[in-house]
Amino acid sequence: MRDIDHIYIDGAFVRPHDTERFPLVNPTAEEVIGHVVLADKEDTQRAIAAARNALPAFSRTSKAQRVAMLERLQAAVISRADELRDATIEEYGGPVSRAAWVSRIIARQALDTMKRESLALGGKSRTILLEDADFEKAVPAALNIAFQNNGQARIAGSRLLVPHKRLAQVVELATAAVAGMKVGDPADPATTIGPMANRNQFDRVQAYISRGREQGATLVAGGEGRPRGLDRGYFVKPTGFANVCDDMTIAQEEIFGPVLCIITYRDEDEAVAIANDSAFGLHAYVSSSDIPNAQAVGRRLEAGRVAINGMQHDPLAPFGGYKQSGVGREFGPFGLESFLEAKTVMAA
Repeated sequence: MRDIDHIYIDGAFVRPHDTERFPLVNPTAEEVIGHVVLADKEDTQRAIAAARNALPAFSRTSKAQRVAMLERLQAAVISRADELRDATIEEYGGPVSRAAWVSRIIARQALDTMKRESLALGGKSRTILLEDADFEKAVPAALNIAFQNNGQARIAGSRLLVPHKRLAQVVELATAAVAGMKVGDPADPATTIGPMANRNQFDRVQAYISRGREQGATLVAGGEGRPRGLDRGYFVKPTGFANVCDDMTIAQEEIFGPVLCIITYRDEDEAVAIANDSAFGLHAYVSSSDIPNAQAVGRRLEAGRVAINGMQHDPLAPFGGYKQSGVGREFGPFGLESFLEAKTVMAA
């Protein structure tokens, strides 16, 4: 049992002002493994004051000094990589629907005082398999994209758009891929899908699966309840729906779990229209043997990042979303600009 009763403010670990304790629950075993003492408004004000006091001196540091700071931070993280991995496995928790709500509140409050903000919100990312894709490879890859991080990823391609005449083949390949996925202890290297972050998220995903069935989508894999043999833990069956209409709840709302919606299209124009029919615009994936055409399709998608034939990542490329997927960008020069103010100094 661990107690986390210090927070980091003004260069030191200090005890929070408040004494409210929050339980840390292992989602694999559904057991309390510790408690964390939560910060309150006074702690927040202390942290803001510390940042404000540090700004004048920090703003005069050179690029070399700032690079050195980041390198020291990198070395500190690497030195404790094993501990971070173990903690992630034992107590992992991720954002759920409330995160977007909180972020929108932050945005409104920032506007009142003209503060700049960079917000990472939700996603309902899509994968488009074009007619000339290698479906034997592309469908299993699309499942891995959809179920990455147990489906609890904003960039998970939870909407799979496929040619109408290839639906039967896609369903067969997807069902086989799901059957080969192991759900279980995330500490086991053979595990493909671990538990949901907490009980609320488990219940939320179960409700979406039920909603999909109620609205007429065809269940082709998984379904409600825990996987066979797993009576404890917030485990969800990797689930696939076919014959999903774009206006169904499961096609439009962020589920944040291992649930895939297979939607058909008749031509590329319709595929692009369906893909763009979303309140979110974070990420998209396109599979095709014709790279120039895939890139042309990607340019038409309303998404902050598009990956062609894979899950590429470049830390120097900007990352962020359109629409309700966020404000601002991370990574590369665009990411740094969120933390900078332009200034002009002129002399006669």
